[in-house]
Amino acid sequence: SFTWNFGDGNTLNTIKNVDTIYHTYYNVGDYTVQLKATNGCSDTTAPRTLYVNRKPIAGFSAVPNTTCVGYDVNFTNLTDTATSYVWRFDDGTISNQTSPVHPYAAAGVYNVKLVATRSFNNGGSCVDSTNSTVTIVSKLPGTFTATDTLGKCTPFVVILTNQNTPSALTTWDFGNNIVDTGNVIVHTFNTVGTYNVKMVATMAGGCKYETTRTIKVVGPSGTFTYDHGYFCGNKPVKFQSNNQNVDSIKWNFGDGTTLVTTSSIVYHTYAQSGKYVPSIELLAGNTCRVPLQGLDTIKV
Repeated sequence: SFTWNFGDGNTLNTIKNVDTIYHTYYNVGDYTVQLKATNGCSDTTAPRTLYVNRKPIAGFSAVPNTTCVGYDVNFTNLTDTATSYVWRFDDGTISNQTSPVHPYAAAGVYNVKLVATRSFNNGGSCVDSTNSTVTIVSKLPGTFTATDTLGKCTPFVVILTNQNTPSALTTWDFGNNIVDTGNVIVHTFNTVGTYNVKMVATMAGGCKYETTRTIKVVGPSGTFTYDHGYFCGNKPVKFQSNNQNVDSIKWNFGDGTTLVTTSSIVYHTYAQSGKYVPSIELLAGNTCRVPLQGLDTIKV
């Protein structure tokens, strides 16, 4: 028979053929374990010293835990009483620093693992580990300013400024097949409409800041047509305008004669032979004047 004294106040009796037993120590300390073996006639005692150490409690924080490609993630080690660390960032790289800073080169969700080890003078060591996820995205919401977002007349000039700097490349799409580049640009809207202006600012590390703002241009707009070709001098020529948001129309017939009217259809008789190219101005309010130039020639 055998008597086990684990040195922590606990004992266990076993019999022959029971060669391996297990015991859990719950407190830190040095324990002298004794095994007494007897065959009924004699007995022997064998001592052995065990060193029970406390393992570290691994912990860390990641700030920010959601960020963009190329940006640093600051890992703060919150582990107590450890002597060495191994960080596995889930992108094929590791670090042995206490609190490393690590950027990610590709978007994804990374399961970061910290392995903390506490080594002791008696040659032993204890290990604990913990995991946390970090989310890396390829783009983030961006911002830009505009000197105005509502134009009441054309041409409408706007200054647009990227607020996400420093940017390696900033592109602008005005939604009308016109693009531009630069952190600060000046753009002219020549026609009435609603424009969804999109900005993409790309940082040196690859992160993209994207945003879209609506710029609306109102005011006079339209077209005009007229009879053209050859005319006898006594025949009136018909002019017609198709327009919106117009208070009045100023007709310039090309012979020095002008007419301001609200009518969209007018007639004009040319007093002198010649070639004439008319134009009009769409008028709204006191200051908005939108010119439209004719293309065809009237030959009198």
